[in-house]
Amino acid sequence: MVKITISGLPGSGKTTVAKTISKIFNCKKILIGDLRGEIAKERGITIDELNEIGKTEDWVHKRADERTIEIGKKEGNFLVEGWLAYHFIPYSFKIFLKVDDKIAAKRIFKDQREDEKKCKTVSEVRSMLKKRLNTTRNQFLKYYGVNFLDKKNYNLIIDTSKLAPEEVIGIILTSLNNLKNFKHNSSFFKRMYDIFSKKETLKKDVGPKEIVEVDFREKNSLLPSELIKNGLSIEFKELKVADYIVKGVAIERKASKDFFSSIFDKRIFSQMEELTQYEQKILIIEGNIKEEGRIHENALRGILLSIAIKYGVPIIFSKDEEETAKYISLIAKKQKSAPQIKATKKGLSPVEELLFILESFPGIGPSKAKKLLNKFKTLKKVLTSPEKQLKPILGKNSGGFKEIVGRKYYQK
Repeated sequence: MVKITISGLPGSGKTTVAKTISKIFNCKKILIGDLRGEIAKERGITIDELNEIGKTEDWVHKRADERTIEIGKKEGNFLVEGWLAYHFIPYSFKIFLKVDDKIAAKRIFKDQREDEKKCKTVSEVRSMLKKRLNTTRNQFLKYYGVNFLDKKNYNLIIDTSKLAPEEVIGIILTSLNNLKNFKHNSSFFKRMYDIFSKKETLKKDVGPKEIVEVDFREKNSLLPSELIKNGLSIEFKELKVADYIVKGVAIERKASKDFFSSIFDKRIFSQMEELTQYEQKILIIEGNIKEEGRIHENALRGILLSIAIKYGVPIIFSKDEEETAKYISLIAKKQKSAPQIKATKKGLSPVEELLFILESFPGIGPSKAKKLLNKFKTLKKVLTSPEKQLKPILGKNSGGFKEIVGRKYYQK
């Protein structure tokens, strides 16, 4: 049994996504926009004219709302797309799609509906959307006392500005499938998100949910679904820094295998440097790092101390996604809200770029990279110098360095 409600901003792609998801799950699809369109057509007016009437006459809203509530009570397998669908069908998995207003205007201008007033420019569409959104929000506040733009109403929020429809659908399917595979002895899962069950065990949400911002790179992880299971709202968006942000706390999450990979390619240090933009930050390492055993224990201890002392980033070791979700849930519940920070990827300085390139070679660490540049001054001279001139600094690694520099590339 699938019960899904999709809301979102105009131009976010919610109708396209709703149609595709309903086909995949083979469930009944109801578009509230179509219901309102039918009402407008029956009256011989446009949707814009119907919305204008709705400013003073509440029957416009009640007609479609009553049908939505009826669907939620009687139907067992459905997907409803509409701004207030989440409100009238509380026993559902609630999705909200957001989008940058400039991108939304371009999308709508490209594909204007026949039953809507035609706009001559993208700017005109953008202005119309802003006006319509404000009008609709105020009407819903007036008649129902709810703000459908409040992201805490939803389980899953996705910024579709830079995503193709198939990418948005992929995120939704991953989240739903992960929820389906949760252990069924979880009381929260049975109480809140048993959207695939034959039994009606769902209950209405209690209180507003805290929002966890999640970078798109985490879309295939089980962790976002675990956080939903813990009663949090998940918002997928592009994060310049960190993998998760909740109440101003930036969280870099790494599976143990990825942690060691980031050590070898030196990503870990640039990522920790970027995290320093946040006053409060955490590195969570998931899994057993001892089982990886990819570097000497003393070297590992040195790196962990450097992260904690040099960059001031506390480290938490977590068994799996379920335990990581519990840590993040505690932050959401106990942490006081912090001011939002506009974090950015920090670019390397000209000198750091040279060091980064040299340090990427096997056997060349920060110390040897600096010595090479101090002696040869330019990267070109380092790469073209004979082995005998490199040997005083690189020692036995000088031969391997020259072999890599002169190695031919071929594609299998």
